[in-house]
Amino acid sequence: MIFSSLLSVVGMAVLFLIAWVFSGNKRAINYRTIVSAFVIQVALGALALYVPLGREMLQGLASGIQSVISYGYEGVRFLFGNLAPNAKGDQGIGGFIFAINVLAIIIFFASLISLLYYLKIMPLVINLIGGALQRCLGTSKAESMSA
Repeated sequence: MIFSSLLSVVGMAVLFLIAWVFSGNKRAINYRTIVSAFVIQVALGALALYVPLGREMLQGLASGIQSVISYGYEGVRFLFGNLAPNAKGDQGIGGFIFAINVLAIIIFFASLISLLYYLKIMPLVINLIGGALQRCLGTSKAESMSA
């Protein structure tokens, strides 16, 4: 387990090295931002993998997202009947139909995100996460959220 985690960290470092080698303007690279983001990513990964509270929080978040996805599947099943997969992900009678299995869930999530924007929840989340990353990385909020 530790070897695979260490191998992942080495792999990310190799990706940084490849990006640096192919960079057109090596002087413009802000190494503080890269190292800070790398440390944050490794710390969050270690928190999720090795700390029981972090693992429970991540599992709780995953189960919450899975329940939202299951609501989407129930809506698709209401619209398309037995052609749609059920909440467990089992395929409907028609097998895998891209327009039903994937596109309907994408439309559901787009609608959900639009609703969260309308209710002013998404800007709050973006400001909180972007503000925290802005302080840690020294970048703008928009730059922090997109990276």
